[in-house]
Amino acid sequence: MSSSVDFFTCPKCGGNAYREQDNKTCEITFSCSSCDWHGEPVDNSSPQKSDAKDYYLLFVWRSVEPKLLGPFKTIKLRDEKAKELKEDHGDLSNYYQVEVSKGAEINIDCYAGDFFEE
Repeated sequence: MSSSVDFFTCPKCGGNAYREQDNKTCEITFSCSSCDWHGEPVDNSSPQKSDAKDYYLLFVWRSVEPKLLGPFKTIKLRDEKAKELKEDHGDLSNYYQVEVSKGAEINIDCYAGDFFEE
């Protein structure tokens, strides 16, 4: 099957959408990687809360050092990275899924050792 694909911003959530046209049948399909939009008209006249998300992985090496990885474009990519880290670092480290509204700022840090001694 030969097809043409165009990528654009989803009118529903602002995520990555595409339009695909089968070059043999001329059938056109639409889809978005971030929400359930499939080409139907979207009413953007009233502000709505976006369902678009950013996907991160919080990796805590041996319960000592947190590291935020991402954003990943999809949950699948984030989960693949988590499995890769698990193979490299095993059960002595911790792995956490983080999903936030698209564009939200995330700050993660650890307390210094003397913080709890005050």
